[in-house]
Amino acid sequence: MNLNIPEPNLVNLPKIAPFPRWRLGLVALGSDMTIEHSFQRMLAQIDYVAVHVNRLPFDGGISLTNLKTMETQITDTASEIIPGAPLDALLYGCTSASAVIGDDRVRACLRQARPSLGAAVHTPVSAALSAFKALNVTKVSVITPYPRDVTATLAQYFASMGMKIRVLSCLGLPSDYENGKIEPEELIALAQKINHRDAEAVFLSCTGIRGAEAADRLEAKLGLPVVASNQALLWRGLKDAGCNFKIAGFGRLMQI
Repeated sequence: MNLNIPEPNLVNLPKIAPFPRWRLGLVALGSDMTIEHSFQRMLAQIDYVAVHVNRLPFDGGISLTNLKTMETQITDTASEIIPGAPLDALLYGCTSASAVIGDDRVRACLRQARPSLGAAVHTPVSAALSAFKALNVTKVSVITPYPRDVTATLAQYFASMGMKIRVLSCLGLPSDYENGKIEPEELIALAQKINHRDAEAVFLSCTGIRGAEAADRLEAKLGLPVVASNQALLWRGLKDAGCNFKIAGFGRLMQI
């Protein structure tokens, strides 16, 4: 049957600026309902940044035993993020697991997936430590949604890195799915009820909570800088990528 289809005509694209200019890789948990939306909201102010995500299988149970199981899957999950294409930074989206497994170990797993990135691999823990340094902060009040033992492990890890934990508060929630239901207004109200004593900053831990959206308003109420897991992780990734734009509305860290 002759359908009178013409031969394909080979054409050339015009020369235009490449998109994106910066590529970030993100290993997110299968149970995290927040991190991608949080990154999208913050990046809405910047053109030419793409975040490429692969999700690590995880059932959402926040326990010391369950968090440790992720270690064996980090490298493979990270390796599947646009294989063969360059990334400017590679990020791991779980604060509690980074403390339980060990931040250095998690970053080593990320580097194994993308050796060329060198130091441009981060977790929320390493990002938060970098943020505290940038803000000239050593004494913090920590708020988590986790059970008490996971919260204590996180605090011990930060303390081992030289941070002074002045106040430690937790909600005792056992599941990532519960964390994702917490509204920013609830975080703001909770943080205002806590006596932060001589803390120099407040840390809202967990990529599964909407801490980045609460940070700016909470800073205005407390008069202290607020660092949140997703906010710090994206800030550090952009910094590693050489993207030095200021982002308004998500806390003073994003203005550095």
